[in-house]
Amino acid sequence: MQGSTSAHHLRESTASQTCQPHVWSFSDTPPSQPKTPTQASAPIPTSAFSLFFCDARGLQTFVQGMQEWRSVEPCNGCAVVNVGNSLRFLSGRKFRSVVHRVAPYPGETTENRSSCAYFVGPRMDVEFEDEKGEQWKSIDWHMRKYKSYREAGKTA
Repeated sequence: MQGSTSAHHLRESTASQTCQPHVWSFSDTPPSQPKTPTQASAPIPTSAFSLFFCDARGLQTFVQGMQEWRSVEPCNGCAVVNVGNSLRFLSGRKFRSVVHRVAPYPGETTENRSSCAYFVGPRMDVEFEDEKGEQWKSIDWHMRKYKSYREAGKTA
C-alpha cells in the first residue's frame, strides 16, 4: 500500500478498529505414507492475513495463470504471510489473496512436523465491497464462503 493506510477503503478506520486476531492454530503431524496432493484440501483464504511458521515442506500455493500448485519452501526462522480475501477487499484490491493448501511433498514420507498459524481477520461488523461491487458485512461474507466450502466436501 506504499506507506498509506488507504482510509477510503478502510472506511476511515484504523487497523485496530477494523481487524482482530482470530485464532492461533498449532499442529503436530505424525509420520505418514506419501499421499497424492489431491487428497489435501485447499482452504478459502477468508481472513485478512495469516502467518504460518513451519519447519517442513508441504505448503503449496495455486498459480492461477499456470493452473498448477507450487511448493513454498520452508525457511528456518521465517514466517510465510498469506493475504486473505478480507485484506484484498479492505485494501481496494491492492493486495492479492492466494489459494493455498498443505499436502505431502511428492515422493517423500511425511516426517514429524510442527506448524503454527496465526489468523487475523476483520471484526464481524466491518463492511466492505467485493469484486462485483456488492456490499458485505464481514460475518455474512465469511459464512457464505465457509458454507460453500463445506458443501463442496472440503474439510476444515
